[in-house]
Amino acid sequence: MLTVCDTTGHLHHNGQILDPLSWRWVEKDGALVAPRPVSRREAVAWVSNRPGTRRRLIAVAGPRAGEAVQLETAAAVGERLAGMGCVVLCGGKSGVMDAVCRGVAAVGGFSIGLLPEPDDAQANPFVSVALPTGIGSARNTLIASGGAALVAIGGGPGTLSEIAFALHFGRPVLVIAGAPNVPGVVHCETPDEIAERLAAILLKVHPPEPHRS
Repeated sequence: MLTVCDTTGHLHHNGQILDPLSWRWVEKDGALVAPRPVSRREAVAWVSNRPGTRRRLIAVAGPRAGEAVQLETAAAVGERLAGMGCVVLCGGKSGVMDAVCRGVAAVGGFSIGLLPEPDDAQANPFVSVALPTGIGSARNTLIASGGAALVAIGGGPGTLSEIAFALHFGRPVLVIAGAPNVPGVVHCETPDEIAERLAAILLKVHPPEPHRS
């Protein structure tokens, strides 16, 4: 069971507390002070909003011209990630990238866009920080390696490259809304499932049961 203590400022699980810099569980002596149970998503949000926490980056990939369902999914994923206090890392341009940043902005969250160009003129209007790289599609490797996990929403060859890089770097990859379904990824059905699984990944706790069709 996950419990938080507003008095000590610790998240507890199985006799350990979560270190807010490394996001690793460490041993802690002493009795709990007024602990209260929380869900996985509540736990991530609680830790993320505590002073001294290093917020977690979640990478999001998808096409520049996504289908309506993919854009709707991306916006919903952005809202849920921001609601957990996560920072969204993406390509910063149109389509799925625009939609996920819009979702993040809608709930007051923070997003970073790594642009392939050497200037930020083509950044979408919702990204919090647009970072021009000038390295073209090579910036896909930075997106794939920069997040604690990668969420792929729809997409074609560009998204597939980010998935491949993320798997190469040992990052968990969650896919939804027609994203390439390759060995090693976890297929999800809804934005809420994405959020639940990411919360479990960040906290290194047992994930929810897999979807069964």
